[in-house]
Amino acid sequence: MKSLRVQAGWLEVTLVMCALGLAACGPIPEDSQALESQSQDIGIQGWVDLGSKLGTAVATGATSGASEFTPQCAATSSAPDQSFRWTAPTTGTYTFTTFGSNFDTVLHILSPFDSKTTIGCNDDETPITMLQSTVTLNLTANQVVRVVVDGYSTYTGSYVLNIHSCSSPPSICHYSQGWSRSTGACVYALKPAGSSCNDGDSCTTGDKCSSSGVCQGTWKSCPAGHDCINGVCRDCSIYAC
Repeated sequence: MKSLRVQAGWLEVTLVMCALGLAACGPIPEDSQALESQSQDIGIQGWVDLGSKLGTAVATGATSGASEFTPQCAATSSAPDQSFRWTAPTTGTYTFTTFGSNFDTVLHILSPFDSKTTIGCNDDETPITMLQSTVTLNLTANQVVRVVVDGYSTYTGSYVLNIHSCSSPPSICHYSQGWSRSTGACVYALKPAGSSCNDGDSCTTGDKCSSSGVCQGTWKSCPAGHDCINGVCRDCSIYAC
């Protein structure tokens, strides 16, 4: 930490001197160029970096003797916890769970650089069948989050962290509800009838999802003899189908 402060101070002084013409300004040394990105990560250097791992048991271990973070979704918690850094590989829906842990867990998802910004938090899954936790979130590609596996009250034990991706709904009129422990698969639901969509056909307008999950639009009006036929807009370069 001290070396970083020294480097940062050197870089700041050098840039000021350059601006005033008091020093020769050649290329900035590589270690100084890396300083900004390095300092951005300084708050999470002590966390376990999981990269973009997906699946069952992406991390296992014990919370006993670990650090302490107080989650916002638990009535009480002074139990030790374990923090992880995780990066979403693609834009989509992700479900984080502690299923397989042997104690009453609390799961907290935070912004990596602001411990006060909660993205998701859960004490017990709903409906409560076990005292493990689950959080489902919509994340963008390369979004970094802090995942905290904690215990309710003072409980500690062996944890299992699972991360499942549900990024490909069966149609544009479906949305992901996340991963289901009971079925071991992603769960998708129909968007409400009337939801806007795009059927990909330039011959239609006002596309909306039907009650059966089909994206449908209304045929556009064209001049006589130039209607949209079988999804093909005839003479579209001339007539606005």
